[in-house]
Amino acid sequence: MGAILAGVVGAVSAHFLNTWNARQGSFDAGIIYLTSVLIGGSRTFVGSVLGGMVFTALPEVLRGMATIQGLPLWLAQFLRDGRLIIFGLLIVVGTIFFPQGLVTPELLKKWKKGDRTSV
Repeated sequence: MGAILAGVVGAVSAHFLNTWNARQGSFDAGIIYLTSVLIGGSRTFVGSVLGGMVFTALPEVLRGMATIQGLPLWLAQFLRDGRLIIFGLLIVVGTIFFPQGLVTPELLKKWKKGDRTSV
């Protein structure tokens, strides 16, 4: 499923950009994709999609938080430019505490049955 989704995304991206080259797949993009799959959950389609949505929006949220008045200058700069460090920490902490990701097949089975108390 993941390979099919990656192929579809590549085809759609190449269509809209009218070209594709190796420079468009940057290191930053690779880290974002890795983080979204590891934290979201690599065993479910829903986990990867939710992880992708969250970690695609996270750099923009961090940039928005950097504009909050009253933040120290070093913290504002870190929020704006330190996203790869934050993603690296999320990869390490996420794989230690959530080795299967946040969305697992067992969690989806519980959700479908209606047992939402443990979520």
